[in-house]
Amino acid sequence: MDRRVLHWSSLKTRLTKSLQHGSTFTSRTLFGLALALLCTGLFWVINSQANGHPDENLYTNAAIQMVQTGDYWTPFYPDGRIRLVKPILTYWALAGVFHGLGINLFASRLASLLAGVVTVCLTFQLARVITASRNTAILAAAIVAGNVELLVISVRATPDALLCLFTLVSMWGFARVWFQRDQSCIGPLLAFGGMGLAVQTKGFLGLWPLAAVAMFWVIGKPEPSLTKRLLHWPAIMIGITIAVFWYAVMFHLHGAFAFRDLYQDQLGPRLTFNPLSILGNAAAYLWTGFKNFLPWVLLLLAICLRQRVAFATFWRENRRQLSFALIPFVVLLAAFSLGNVRAQRYLTSALPLLAVLVASVLHRVPVDEAVWKWVRRVAWFTAGLGILVGTGLLLVGINHGGALIAGGLVILVVGIAGVMALRSADRLLCSVWIAGLVVSAFVVGRACLLPLLYPQALPTLAKQLLQQNQPGTRICTWQIRNSRTG
Repeated sequence: MDRRVLHWSSLKTRLTKSLQHGSTFTSRTLFGLALALLCTGLFWVINSQANGHPDENLYTNAAIQMVQTGDYWTPFYPDGRIRLVKPILTYWALAGVFHGLGINLFASRLASLLAGVVTVCLTFQLARVITASRNTAILAAAIVAGNVELLVISVRATPDALLCLFTLVSMWGFARVWFQRDQSCIGPLLAFGGMGLAVQTKGFLGLWPLAAVAMFWVIGKPEPSLTKRLLHWPAIMIGITIAVFWYAVMFHLHGAFAFRDLYQDQLGPRLTFNPLSILGNAAAYLWTGFKNFLPWVLLLLAICLRQRVAFATFWRENRRQLSFALIPFVVLLAAFSLGNVRAQRYLTSALPLLAVLVASVLHRVPVDEAVWKWVRRVAWFTAGLGILVGTGLLLVGINHGGALIAGGLVILVVGIAGVMALRSADRLLCSVWIAGLVVSAFVVGRACLLPLLYPQALPTLAKQLLQQNQPGTRICTWQIRNSRTG
């Protein structure tokens, strides 16, 4: 009995010291818990019928037809027209999951969910390659995991999450050669293979890593010997083959029609040269980047204003690494500012690298103590509010079903975890908790509150139509958008 008491006392002392000093074990454990929360929460959200996007039907319908007809090369619209405006990889991902799990809402979004989770993990790996710091990598992964736009695309059956993953794989390959001096073929294979997969996901947009790398080569001036390592011709040919093989098949089957649709969708009428439209697009995308990185960007601004000398010194000493992380956002901002269609998801591919940039500054440049005290006050208030909101949802859920009870429990647990993290006074732990708070708020809002506030009648209607089981029946709709009927 005495040995057990002594063992428990020793364990308690070690845990207390780890919380006070922010040991690697504690930060790793908290990050693992946040990643588990991310996976569990997104699995919960993707099955919500209220969480839909009009573009999803374009991919799910075509993938369903592939499974039913066995034609896995040519995607079709629901009315039978050929749809060649987007490449094949997203359709194949959905059709593969449909084969394994059946045709249902959960299966249609599973590929995007897995791509979002892997993106968080690869952000950690990329940050370690660029910064050589484990804690900076943990913070970067936490920042991108708590990015609302990445969470949104991870619960939709659209190509955006897959594009973000494959372009991140490509930039990771370039980073391994330039910052880790990778002498193997892995770096070039990741760089060009990831780019080829990105092209097969969303066409010309998958080539943006090539433009970003070219700009970095001019600005960052990497060593010529390292640049030569990237000229790995087997890897380059593999990337080119992956990028063009489906287009070659489509040209063989459908002729120039395939390239005409692709051009009309991604270039041609999509461009604008109106100066006011270009400035408006640039301002909108800059605001989107600012909004998506709250509250981290506020801390970044505080550092730039109050620690100007330290920030300038840090930038000079790490100019190549920071430029590598910033240039992708600049390239995508310039490209989409010339477009006449505006959507904040277009810049999502640059979010992981921006997270590395923000994490590097926040972790390496000392935050003014007054700013940190203000942050802690806000965090304490948020943790307390989370406990109150979680308790309230639990009480309300007693009369309104298990979804609110589960949501209230999640918010309550996250609020209590915030109190524990803030008591430790470890900045990395608090930062990871902030990311977990964003994830939990997104999950509870999308999976619990949104279905109650905006109930959907169409799923019930679809279920009743399926129960009739009358093949060949024509279904007529009135004043319903094509995206909703799909």
